[in-house]
Amino acid sequence: MNQSGFVYLLLNMKTKFAWAWVVLGLVGCGSEPRIDPNRQWEHPKPHEMQKDKRVQAQWERSGHADEQGYSVAGNAEWDLAKRFLRYQMEREPDDSWAFSPTSISLCATMLREGLVGQTEKDLAKALGQTQSLEVVRKDYQRMRKNIAAYPDVLKMAQAIFMRKDDPPREAFVTNLKEHHDAEVQLTNFPQPGLQEINDWGKKNTDGMVPKVLEELDSTTFFVLVQATLFKGSWVNEFDPQETKPAPFFGPRGKTKCQLMRQEGEFRYTEGKGFQALMLPYHENFSMVIVLPSKGSSMRKVLDNPEAMRGLRSSTLYRRNGTVFLPKWVSEVNLDLIPAFKEWGAKSLFQASADFSPITAEAMWVSQIRQATKIEVDEKGTRAAAVSAIATEAGEAIEPPKPFTFRADRPFLYAILTPTLEPLFVGVLNNPNG
Repeated sequence: MNQSGFVYLLLNMKTKFAWAWVVLGLVGCGSEPRIDPNRQWEHPKPHEMQKDKRVQAQWERSGHADEQGYSVAGNAEWDLAKRFLRYQMEREPDDSWAFSPTSISLCATMLREGLVGQTEKDLAKALGQTQSLEVVRKDYQRMRKNIAAYPDVLKMAQAIFMRKDDPPREAFVTNLKEHHDAEVQLTNFPQPGLQEINDWGKKNTDGMVPKVLEELDSTTFFVLVQATLFKGSWVNEFDPQETKPAPFFGPRGKTKCQLMRQEGEFRYTEGKGFQALMLPYHENFSMVIVLPSKGSSMRKVLDNPEAMRGLRSSTLYRRNGTVFLPKWVSEVNLDLIPAFKEWGAKSLFQASADFSPITAEAMWVSQIRQATKIEVDEKGTRAAAVSAIATEAGEAIEPPKPFTFRADRPFLYAILTPTLEPLFVGVLNNPNG
């Protein structure tokens, strides 16, 4: 089946003058000096980033970065994101969905605190975490410190809900509080624990995710939860008067959408089988969009190294052009147990799993779920995720021609931090849900 579409990303990065959140797509950063349109512009690598003058220690480089300056946690999340995109596209190729690698990684890393032996190795492999827990833990501590500088744009929260009468071992709970800033909630299961968990997720996503879990058993031992909330306003808002009904050519045929329109100078590039674009938010976050060419497909984009590098750190030019982008809302609740089993973590779901740092009883993971919602309109983007893990006992020779970027077909998207960890990834096959 032909699945032509586009991939959109939100990246957070820093130029010499300002931080920028980018999504493979269009861009025009008014705070930067004018650049020759023939000059190639490259996203700075994390090791080239400087601190924002407003905050003394903002988006600091990890002490455990690779030769390109990417953090250990960030590399693991990108590995997880790519594996999930392929996994989900094979199973639900015609549906729209969204996923937060950052949220599930933060949640599962808390669980890793209570694992030893082969069970711990299996979970680390599934998460793409090739380094020790201590190294990953420090990377996430740095991330949370960085996020504190942008309270109006990005918020994260972690918690453990556990039995009042039979809690996990104290050392495990202490590690969650000290190393993961996790709230500790004493409760009973299935109720009121189930309601309290869903209420916690709703509160920490400003109501965007009202429910992550449908049910819990009376044998539930504890539940780990993580919430991520992103709220970005476009630097250059789309004019609502320019938004018009238009067809969107999805894998199930043509459907109607509200297509936004904007003309101007953007950061843009194109390669074999795709176009890439950046749209900036205030506070220097941005959205990056990768759009498969007509006749190409999402699957071909995923197999295109140049396009996939663009998701992480694209090379873009200043170009004049016209951008068409649909308004959309994506909302999904994912059962991630099958994915984790496929990625090698089957031992987590067996009574023989080694949770000895948590309890002497037999224990296993009974649920891994993530609920996400993403809204994009003329003013900007709101994106939220709640993850839950339940347990039981080149330069141009001449000026380029103006381009047209018309996202009226499916696309893949991601939202990234300033150091390029993927907060969210997803696919839009239908703007109407």
